[in-house]
Amino acid sequence: MRRRKSGLTLIELIVSLSILVILFTVVYDLYMNNLSLYKKDEMKVKSELQVKNFCDSLYSYLKASYQNSIEVGNSEKLEDVKWSEVIEEQKSILMLIPQKGDPVECSDSYIENLSGSYYYRGRLKDIINSEEVKNTDYHYIMFSLKEENGGKYIETISNIIEDSQIKTKSLKGIVENFTIKPEYVQVNENAEARLILSKIKIKLEYKQSKNKTDNIKLDYTIRN
Repeated sequence: MRRRKSGLTLIELIVSLSILVILFTVVYDLYMNNLSLYKKDEMKVKSELQVKNFCDSLYSYLKASYQNSIEVGNSEKLEDVKWSEVIEEQKSILMLIPQKGDPVECSDSYIENLSGSYYYRGRLKDIINSEEVKNTDYHYIMFSLKEENGGKYIETISNIIEDSQIKTKSLKGIVENFTIKPEYVQVNENAEARLILSKIKIKLEYKQSKNKTDNIKLDYTIRN
């Protein structure tokens, strides 16, 4: 009696290869999907970390500044400060950072009557241009939204630390919008009512991932 030779037939080989291809396709799809999710999560974490570090730095500068020197406006250059008296959202914040022994005294001379109301205006410019600080090594810093080649980032103008500009440049491609809303409170002094800056609300909108945006908010109350 002749024995039948064992081995794979052509049909069995084709079926086996087909199963292997299907398994490989499923595994590859799972791998690519997981890789895509990992990259999205990595981008999200990186964006959130950079934005959080920026907000922490901004809060630190606000705390370290002369409180009645904090200004909110739309100027892009310190040399051409044109701070606005309006109460709606603005794009820049400028502050004076004290040093040990600074003889800076903030002046109230930049209070102006507009439509029957008194508005806080231009105080930092008044400090910088005053006689007392012309020869003083004062420190200032400004954060402002800037757009360059279609990308937005927070520009830093500062005479404190040079690398602060590099830190905010890293937000390019992440920043969507940067707004500061000043809030004023009415005070009565010598039978004269006027509004002074009391709180600022900062909102930074940023790209969390390719197709998703998020925002982070910071409220800061001016110390008396």
